[in-house]
Amino acid sequence: MGDPNRCGLDAPTCKTIACNESERTCSIASEIDGVYCQATEACSVFATCQKGACVAEPKTCSFTEAPTCQVAKCNPTTGACDSFDPAPDGTPCDADPCTVNATCKGGKCQGGGPRNCRDWSDECNVGKCDAAHAGCYRAPANTGNACAKADACNKGVCDDKGSCVLTAKNEGGVCNDGNSCTTNDLCTSGKCQGSGSGVLLADSFASNANGWTMDAPWAISSPHAASLWCQAFDDHTGFGDSGLASTSLWGDDGTQPRDFAWLTSPAVDASASSTLNLSFYQLFEWLTPPWQQAVMEVWNGTAWVRVWENQDSTFKCVDMITYEQVWKHVTIDLTAYRNSMLRVRFGLAVKVAAAKAGWSIDDLSITSTSCP
Repeated sequence: MGDPNRCGLDAPTCKTIACNESERTCSIASEIDGVYCQATEACSVFATCQKGACVAEPKTCSFTEAPTCQVAKCNPTTGACDSFDPAPDGTPCDADPCTVNATCKGGKCQGGGPRNCRDWSDECNVGKCDAAHAGCYRAPANTGNACAKADACNKGVCDDKGSCVLTAKNEGGVCNDGNSCTTNDLCTSGKCQGSGSGVLLADSFASNANGWTMDAPWAISSPHAASLWCQAFDDHTGFGDSGLASTSLWGDDGTQPRDFAWLTSPAVDASASSTLNLSFYQLFEWLTPPWQQAVMEVWNGTAWVRVWENQDSTFKCVDMITYEQVWKHVTIDLTAYRNSMLRVRFGLAVKVAAAKAGWSIDDLSITSTSCP
């Protein structure tokens, strides 16, 4: 079989040569609809044959970034989206981060009013707006004025950085340290401290004065920024130290898989205790293993023994109606592990990447008596 006989004819775009063998003649017919054809204009795309004609779609430039109050269009000479027309009058625009409700007119962003930054103000800051901050920001104000972050042992004062900081007051005065195992609670250098013969270790995590050791991202400090769900935005103690131990003080933890990170207590001598109890408050929305795994272990004098781990995701760290944090109280009987170098440690592993907040611990005690 040879090449088809075209009778010496050349078919125009979207046409084809049809040969009639019986009459020994050729005719020009329309190409099949949908066959690709070459558009003749630079700003035409997706050209196909339709009823014998090459039909194309106009090139859209809607995804091309354009100056404020301009819209990109196709350049008929180059076929590139490098030409611009004024945007329709009335199109919302945002050329100035400190202006709202501006609209385009004649290709320029005009009108509008000043952005209201009132919601950025608080007792130690005033809400302001400028281009350097790309909008609203908190500017320190009221330095030296009293602020609400206070308690029985401290007064709150605005510093020059816009933070409400604590300054010790009521030295030697009566207070409540929140620990039912202690007595004679008194203000000492801004901290409410009690005493009790049954207390081997008590920590509200106002600092790391007790000497905990920790792997990143564990840290002992005040929360720095709160996510919507489980990252702590306040400590549990509630009498002014504002500190806690957490894997998520600076943001959500759990976005990258990792092995266990440990928070480990200092050693205490529990060898003479008749009973031994661990008490603490925790904040965490459990992810069912193996996504994330949280464990608590105790040193029995020769080895670490696992005494607790999360099994499901039933505990919610935020009340789904009020959106208030829900600190859960945990008590564990450690009597079987008494020794002269007893320690406890908390471990959190991320097995599968998941953007969830981490684990926060506060108001921990190891006692030789049972404390509610």
